[in-house]
Amino acid sequence: MRLARIVDANPEVVLIRCIKFTYMSTAEKPRLLPLRDVAERLSVSRASVYRMVRDGRLPCLQLGGRGAPLRVDEAKLEEWLTRAEADDR
Repeated sequence: MRLARIVDANPEVVLIRCIKFTYMSTAEKPRLLPLRDVAERLSVSRASVYRMVRDGRLPCLQLGGRGAPLRVDEAKLEEWLTRAEADDR
């Protein structure tokens, strides 16, 4: 088991959960993107992505304890983009 810090899009919600990684087929595995890839997809700087994560606007996972790398689930990023586009209309 690994500990993961899950940061929800709501800044008041920070959950600590144990996530058990199980073997899945490659079609079922979530694709976790590093923040530099997220910045590239959004055409913004990495600093902007870190700010969105810190402010709770962008959901992400922190794999491990303090100082561990942050990752964004690709499916959650797509959902977040869809919601953001809908809010702009």
